[in-house]
Amino acid sequence: MNPLNNQSDKLDHEWLMLIEEAKKLGLSVEEVRNFLKLQAVHLAKE
Repeated sequence: MNPLNNQSDKLDHEWLMLIEEAKKLGLSVEEVRNFLKLQAVHLAKE
């Protein structure tokens, strides 16, 4: 069994859960994209 495949599967599952939750909250794709960009900028400044 390839551990990288398992890690990738877990990550994919976590992303799917995140997107499903965003949809439940009524967030648009653009809102999720903007949030992720802002978080990346914030983390890069730390």
